[in-house]
Amino acid sequence: MSKTSQRVPRPSYKANASAAPPIPPRPVDSAGVPYPDRLNDERAIAAYIATLSPRYVDEQFVEEAFWGGCAVLRLLPVTDVREGHADGNIRSVEKERRYRRLPAETLPPILVEDGETQDGNHRLRLQRDRGQTHVWVYDVHYPDDA
Repeated sequence: MSKTSQRVPRPSYKANASAAPPIPPRPVDSAGVPYPDRLNDERAIAAYIATLSPRYVDEQFVEEAFWGGCAVLRLLPVTDVREGHADGNIRSVEKERRYRRLPAETLPPILVEDGETQDGNHRLRLQRDRGQTHVWVYDVHYPDDA
């Protein structure tokens, strides 16, 4: 048997959006621009959530919910992230289909606070289904509480 016939091709995660490496690469948006390392305040957090949602988002309400907070991009073990409360998690088949078509590196980071998903339950479930061991998150914290 020749050496070339013994080689097994590596899977291409870009070609197959349903497959993903256990630790996802640093996320980029659909234009290939990396997501920022930090959402500096409640306005940036609200704008981030509104940009991702196919539904109307009351940005003033979101700003009030995260008043005084900022969010830092971090890679966390998937086991450290819990799904958010069911009341804030409206299932969207459209959103699930859209996210399933995306490769791991273009899935937007999940927004978490104290390990609980505030925005991104669909993305969290998808990444678990893909067998990823880690997820990129924007971890909300309040600098004045330090």
